[in-house]
Formats: sequence, structure tokens, C-alpha cells
Amino acid sequence: MAMIMMYRVEPLSLAAGLQPGDKVEFAMDAPTYTIRDIKLIEPKK
Repeated sequence: MAMIMMYRVEPLSLAAGLQPGDKVEFAMDAPTYTIRDIKLIEPKK
């Protein structure tokens, strides 16, 4: 089962090309709950 989390992404272009169900790793700025880097691990099957 996947986990759904809602965070701000800056810059928004980091999310370009990602689809629901893709497996990702990300780095987050904890104080602002903002994702600063995203790496696609595995596309949705």
C-alpha cells in the first residue's frame, strides 16, 4: 500500500513528468515541509 503525503514542492518543475504511483525518493526542508529535490526510483507499473 502506498502512502499519500501532501507537501509543497519548490521549484514546481521538480514534479514535472511524475505520475501518481511513481516510486520516488526526495529531500525535504523539514522546517517548511517543502520538497527541494526528487529522484524517480521506479515508474508506475
